[in-house]
Amino acid sequence: MKIKTILLYVLGIIPTIVSCQSNTSNINKYEIQNAVLVSIPIELELRNDNSDIAKAVNNYRDEYNRNNVQKIGKSQLVFQPTGTNNNEKKAIADDTRITIAYFKNERNVFPKWNDNLNNQVTEELNQFLKKEFLQIMEDMPFQTTLIKWSPIEVGKINNQSYLKTSVVYQEDYDNKKQAYSESYHFFNQNEKVILTLVTDFPVQQIWGKAFDITLNTINFKNKK
Repeated sequence: MKIKTILLYVLGIIPTIVSCQSNTSNINKYEIQNAVLVSIPIELELRNDNSDIAKAVNNYRDEYNRNNVQKIGKSQLVFQPTGTNNNEKKAIADDTRITIAYFKNERNVFPKWNDNLNNQVTEELNQFLKKEFLQIMEDMPFQTTLIKWSPIEVGKINNQSYLKTSVVYQEDYDNKKQAYSESYHFFNQNEKVILTLVTDFPVQQIWGKAFDITLNTINFKNKK
């Protein structure tokens, strides 16, 4: 199997069933599809599908997808600054989001949960993904400029292997504001999780702490 398939394979995506298990002081624990466990700091809340922000995002995406070949997908789980669901001014003004996407396939198309991924990463793959990202930006309805593309990183968290991508880009429609995004791809033979942080570049270190908590608690229940 080619590494491009590892990062881009989306067949088998399924609706996410999520349950909030408990509140332990400053975190909420979630279980996704009875397959993945993760903890989210209370500074972030799960987006309510009936909230104004969810409806606005859905309307924008639907309108855009009707008129463009390049489609905008819907993140399965979106965590946002607490208070956004209730239209609190300070929360709404903060564009920070942590998203979690869970994929499952009938076949074992991904690496094992703790495989060594070092030999999977090549310059060809790095350039391929950069080109894909540039194409997505070009197809967006607003002007966006890539500021920095960081090469793919490989590592382990709690012995779980991951591939990481990160970018800094400029939103030219919004006073040339710079945004930062980083994604971690975790694998479990026939399962895959993508954990992503998107935030304004100047505050990435602030929200990076909350993201680290999430990153260090994500865990496949049945490791394969």
